[in-house]
Amino acid sequence: MKTKQATPEPLRNSGLGMTMHGKVIVELRRLGLGARPNLTPVFQQKHKRWMIAGEEGGGCTGEIGHYIGFAGVTPEGLTVSIPIQSLIPNSTQRRVISQEMIRAQLFRYGSSCDLLVTHHYLAPAAKEGARPRLERRTLFQGKNGILAPGTKQPVFFDHAGESVDFSKDLVPLIQAVSKGAMTPRNNRAHCIPLLPITLPPIKKPKVEATPVIEGEPLIDVALVIAATTTATTSGKGAKRNKSAAQQIVAPQQTVAPVEVAASSAV
Repeated sequence: MKTKQATPEPLRNSGLGMTMHGKVIVELRRLGLGARPNLTPVFQQKHKRWMIAGEEGGGCTGEIGHYIGFAGVTPEGLTVSIPIQSLIPNSTQRRVISQEMIRAQLFRYGSSCDLLVTHHYLAPAAKEGARPRLERRTLFQGKNGILAPGTKQPVFFDHAGESVDFSKDLVPLIQAVSKGAMTPRNNRAHCIPLLPITLPPIKKPKVEATPVIEGEPLIDVALVIAATTTATTSGKGAKRNKSAAQQIVAPQQTVAPVEVAASSAV
């Protein structure tokens, strides 16, 4: 009976933002908080290159705030930064395009908040002209933080109740998205004046050695060559060396003894 093989689950889109409950997403749409964390690879025809496109925006309505902001990475920074003026508040205020960028997403309810800061970049394509894969790495992720009115940035705590320190390079970006999530009827991009952020190099995974399968015979080619070349042509020594080389190259099959065969026939 054939068993149906399980199909592998599709990889999660690395351009999506923090995971939210379905009711939270519905409420954000109802309140008109139109910040969209999705990132999309786009192709520039004139420059013949792939880039990443994202939208900055958001604001707050009463007790709920949601803002998404972007910053560039040194030394290039953001390649394209287009401010957008709209009559609709708390919507998209800027469009950014670059080969790599840092995105900060902050969701606030009252004085509690969640924060996600990620670095997004394009992996090298498998072949020339192919669409590259969008990669990301998490720079900071905090839940159940405190963002009280009048403060510049949220405060997060670890399991022991101690406050967690931000990287000093990320502080301006975190403060900008905090202000955006605290601004009612927001109509401007708070991350436009930010300078590019310096990040540590990406650590590449180490190449693992080929695993050895237990029970498989390992044949050393150099040993076989040495055994065959050092064989002498004299008498029993030549036959002994030739027999040893044959055993190394091709193991002989085991033959059942004659007594066992005879007994089984009876």
